[in-house]
Amino acid sequence: MSASFFDAIGHMGEQVALSWLILDLTDNPFMVGVSLALRMAPLFFLGIPAGTIADMVDRRLLIRSLNIVMGLLMVGIGALLYLEMLQAAARSRQPILQNLREFGGELRRNTPLLTLVIIVAATETLGFSSGATLPSLARDVLNVGAEGLGWLNGFRSGGAVVAILLLSLFGEVGRRGALLLLNLLVFGAALVLLGQSPVVATFLPGGGTSGESASLILGQSPAFVIALLATGIVGGAMAMSDIFSQSMMQNIVPNEQRGRAMGAWIVGIGTAPIGNLQVGAILKAAGVGIALSANGIALALVGAAIFAFYGRMRRM
Repeated sequence: MSASFFDAIGHMGEQVALSWLILDLTDNPFMVGVSLALRMAPLFFLGIPAGTIADMVDRRLLIRSLNIVMGLLMVGIGALLYLEMLQAAARSRQPILQNLREFGGELRRNTPLLTLVIIVAATETLGFSSGATLPSLARDVLNVGAEGLGWLNGFRSGGAVVAILLLSLFGEVGRRGALLLLNLLVFGAALVLLGQSPVVATFLPGGGTSGESASLILGQSPAFVIALLATGIVGGAMAMSDIFSQSMMQNIVPNEQRGRAMGAWIVGIGTAPIGNLQVGAILKAAGVGIALSANGIALALVGAAIFAFYGRMRRM
């Protein structure tokens, strides 16, 4: 648990630094989404064989080696960003505390920004935490083992890439607030479908949870195929959530406060440990299906409530 906690901190810190760097270099919020998609692209190719590789080697040695490599890469990138930060600080004469006070006032005045922070926190807590359920789903419900877990993670990453590519076809889109709220509904529905994939499979001809008791679809049980599709939709919704929330936060604050807006975004995604703990607790107490379905329904209700009671967000 402690390893997951610190891993989440490092992952989120890396994502914020990368997002801000890309925005600073391109001044294009859409490119932030592209960079995050490219960051996930290797997972699309490595996710499927990952489960098999994990069974072929010493897992503890593999994890330690990978963490060392990732740590060295982050240190290098961090050093570059630190040098850039020093140069930016030298150019700025405005005290940091004054900047923080100004942004605090902006957050109190700017209701859309505060609402976006709430949306990001809800999405992180209820939606992104679904990754913690995939091992149990693969082993205990779908009976597909480590290889199946690799497929689930691969489809989730692939769904993110596909969503970015589809969005790029439309270029700059309007009414991003409405699209963000709609994305919450889709995200929630996909989580429910993922959690209830064995149940949904029983309504299909010859449906079931295992190859021995069900008619196979492309060599796989119907429940596993449904879970793969649902996981792909979840990955797409995750990518859309990051793109819309980050770009909207950048656009509703003055240019000199964009860095602090990203700080507000990291506050929202900093709820990741809470999400992992709560989904783990529900998973242990009531099972994978209930954990995913409960979070999916709650996430959809957040989107529906904001859509119904805060018209300004859906008009943005």
